[in-house]
Amino acid sequence: MRWVRAAAATSLLLTGCSLPGGSPDPEPDGEPTTLTSYDAAEATVVRGPFCDHVSPTGVEHALAAVPDDSASWDNGDRTRLPDGTRDRVHEFGCSWTGVDGAVATAYLFVPPVTKRQARRLAQEPLPPGCSAMAANGFGRPNLATRCVGDRATTELTYRGLFGDAWVVCSLRTPGDPADLPARASAWCVEVLEATGA
Repeated sequence: MRWVRAAAATSLLLTGCSLPGGSPDPEPDGEPTTLTSYDAAEATVVRGPFCDHVSPTGVEHALAAVPDDSASWDNGDRTRLPDGTRDRVHEFGCSWTGVDGAVATAYLFVPPVTKRQARRLAQEPLPPGCSAMAANGFGRPNLATRCVGDRATTELTYRGLFGDAWVVCSLRTPGDPADLPARASAWCVEVLEATGA
C-alpha cells in the first residue's frame, strides 16, 4: 500500500513548496554531504510540515537543474491513486520536478511509528524491477531500493525510522546516470536536515 501511495504522492499537483532554508555544510571538495559522511543516527526528525525548510540548492543538486515544478501535500489531503481510486494521505510531503522529468520526493508519516511497525514496512515485498541496496544508516529499521521503471527511468529510495518518525526520500531520473547514487544520497541528507528544523 505504501508503494502505491508513494507513487500517487509523487504525482500530486497541489500547492508548491516555498524554498527558503539552509543546507548541510558541503564536503571539503565542495560536493554536497552524502549519507556516507553524515551521522544519520544523530538526526532528530520532527513529525510536522517541513517543505519550507528544504534547501533550494539541495533541490537543484538532486535534479541537476532548477526545478520546473513543485507540489506538496498535508495530512488529510485526498489524492487519486494510480488505479483510479481516491485515498486520504496521512503524511507531510513534497516533490520537485526537473525539465527532463527527474523527480525529487520526500515525505514523512504523521502518526508515530513503532519499531515493530517500521520492521514490517522495511520487510514489505519489493515491486517488480526493484532491488534492495545499502541504506547507509538512513534510520533504523530501514530499507533502500533501486527500481528500474518501464519508461527507462531509475529511482533510488531510502526509507527509515528516526525516533517515532518514518521518513522517505527518493530521486527518480531518466536513464541511469552515473552520479545518481551520490545525488540521491545527498538529497536524503537535505531531507533529514529539513525535517529536523
